[in-house]
Amino acid sequence: MDGYRIEDDKLNLGIHEFAHAIHFNSIYQEDINSIIFIDTFNELRSLIAEDEFLKNRLITSEYLRDYAFTNDFELLAVILETFIETPLAFRNQFPVVYYKVRQMLNFNFPSY
Repeated sequence: MDGYRIEDDKLNLGIHEFAHAIHFNSIYQEDINSIIFIDTFNELRSLIAEDEFLKNRLITSEYLRDYAFTNDFELLAVILETFIETPLAFRNQFPVVYYKVRQMLNFNFPSY
């Protein structure tokens, strides 16, 4: 409940842990949604790993909290928290990452 008290602080334990659940489920499932989720996340990980400029911008902007860079599981969870809580700011600051996350989640909602 505390995570929803401030709707745009990019910190929400409920979303964060749900992101882990989606991630783990997608690793072990072979349905189309799981495949899209994992394949797109792998593309995103590669993009961040290979594009030093983007990775440095993500780190130095402090838009994603430092915990995101602990490992790939936390990267995903923090990115999803940030995406859900601040979609417009995310799209404006990191449009390539934003659209990968949108594709990964299959989000086709007007406010996203």
